Amino acid sequence: MRETAIRILYIDDYYLDRELVRAALKEADFAIELTEAATQVEFEAKLKQGEYDLVLSDFNILGYNGLQVLDTVLNNNYNIPVIIVTGTGSEEIAVKTLKRGAADYVIKSPRHIQRLPNTIKTVLEREKLKRHNKQAEIALRESQEQLQQIVNSIKDHIYVTELTETGERINRYISTNVKNLTGYPLEEFINNWSFWSTQVIHPVDRDVAAAQARRLAQGHDSEVEYRMVRADGEVIWVRDSARIEKQGNSILVYGVVGDITERKQLEEQLQQSQKLEALGRLAGGIAHDFNNILTIILGNCDLALNQVYQNDPIYSELDGIKTAGRKATSLTRQLLAFSRQQILQPQVLDLNVVVDSMNQMLQRLIGSDIELITELSTQIAPIKADHSQIEQVIMNLAINARDAMPQGGILKIKTDIVTLTQRAVRDLIDLEAGPYTVLTIQDTGTGIDNDIAPHIFDPFFTTKEAGKGTGLGLATVHGIIKQSNGHICVDSYPQKGTLFTIYLPKAEAAELEVKTIVIPQAEQGTETILLVEDEDMIRDLARRTLAKSGYIVLEAKNGYEAIEVSNQHLGQIHLLLTDVIMPGKLPGDQLAKSIVALRPDIKILYISGHTKDIISPQDIMNHNSGFLQKPFTPNTLVHKVREVLTSPQLT
Repeated sequence: MRETAIRILYIDDYYLDRELVRAALKEADFAIELTEAATQVEFEAKLKQGEYDLVLSDFNILGYNGLQVLDTVLNNNYNIPVIIVTGTGSEEIAVKTLKRGAADYVIKSPRHIQRLPNTIKTVLEREKLKRHNKQAEIALRESQEQLQQIVNSIKDHIYVTELTETGERINRYISTNVKNLTGYPLEEFINNWSFWSTQVIHPVDRDVAAAQARRLAQGHDSEVEYRMVRADGEVIWVRDSARIEKQGNSILVYGVVGDITERKQLEEQLQQSQKLEALGRLAGGIAHDFNNILTIILGNCDLALNQVYQNDPIYSELDGIKTAGRKATSLTRQLLAFSRQQILQPQVLDLNVVVDSMNQMLQRLIGSDIELITELSTQIAPIKADHSQIEQVIMNLAINARDAMPQGGILKIKTDIVTLTQRAVRDLIDLEAGPYTVLTIQDTGTGIDNDIAPHIFDPFFTTKEAGKGTGLGLATVHGIIKQSNGHICVDSYPQKGTLFTIYLPKAEAAELEVKTIVIPQAEQGTETILLVEDEDMIRDLARRTLAKSGYIVLEAKNGYEAIEVSNQHLGQIHLLLTDVIMPGKLPGDQLAKSIVALRPDIKILYISGHTKDIISPQDIMNHNSGFLQKPFTPNTLVHKVREVLTSPQLT
């Protein structure tokens, strides 16, 4: 491989001196590409046009001198080393040129000029090393700047603390992010290690931080979570994660402090959701048992009332029992709504129409001292939900708003269409990004205290006086919205009012349709009904009720017995009337599939007080079927049986 020649630009106005230098360079053990100049103009032109590794310059040049050559090269940032080659061996000139920036100084005497090749090699090697060091220095500086940019781009605060052998704590590094995190200027922390522990950490959590400090001093890594109070008074949660490294007799602590307030809030929402879910399961189980009992009470009460005259003393007592039973029924239905275990019949609705149709009723409900304002979206606001349940939500929230404004105020109900982004749904843990129909209900009432806010959706939680509320209003709202695949959140401040925001998945407006519901009149029947109910008293009540209305009733205690009865009956069975939940491994929906397989024309009427996870609304509406919620009265039962039997046959 051919050696790369060293490119040298040499300026000297005396040709004999140039001969001397050329002769000296021929003795060099490396390749040289020499360019010569005799005047300032020629030198500057060649310097500008070419690329050189080195400049050789005489000190005394006609109209020019070595110092000016140095200035020309250095001031124009050519980054080329300059060696002065002169016949004047003055120490003063040598010092002057070296101070001015010359790389070296060689005398043109025959004895000294022989050193020129070695001097050139030494200078170039030194320059190469200088460039390398400079590049390393630049790279280090750029790396440090990049590291600082990375640190500055991280929201977390980074710190390094030295724990000395004597127990002293010294701040070795504090990132500038400490200002964004705490609101305090960096200067507060630089010389005062204790400012963090005595001023920033929340007083309640200082023991937690102190325990971490002891673990670190003992040589153990540590990670804790605690609250801190920002300069503006805001309380936030942080995670302080630190690891230690021994350094001589000291311990270095490398730590990162990050804001986890948002994560804590999401955890609290999740815990609240899980708590409500557990309460919902309990409430649903209670409601199921009560519905069976209430069906028996109300059914027998109705049958008894039909057998006595209104002026009979026992009539009013039976009527009182019936009234109490109806109130209990209302409570159990609210429990089922809260626990999301009631059967809904969703349809595509325009939320604007629902709100607008309730205006007059709501105004009467809240009274004349409260101004009702409705702001409806200019677009159709389609949702898929149970019409009556959405009305229940609006009514319950309106009643709460009324109670929060005893001296009057403003109730605003608003609808809108929004599209939630991935970032927006981070705070709404049970929603996905996409389009939503939004219902907001806002009042100017007394608001909700911070210590009460986490409990407002709990069943039976109420701040009202005894006898003024069941504590199920908001629990019912929460259950309906959740079962409708929506989300409800609340913003409230004492004496500043409350805002409820409800997000419901936006349905397709094209599915909107006007349905006319025709309720058939209850009448006598002659059809055959297979009645399946595990509760003896309910089964007996239903049998007697249906028999009085002219139906032929076949009875079974469970699903397996029902299949046996069906197989033994040679005639037609027009209707299967079955409970959804029964002992054994054959629930009502599975029984219905088995019976339908044998009797394709049979119609189905499900009855239940607890259907979550057992049967879905889609299942009960598929095959010529209907649903009757427990508790029911004899009249309701007869009416529903007739409705299902006379409904058009589906294929």
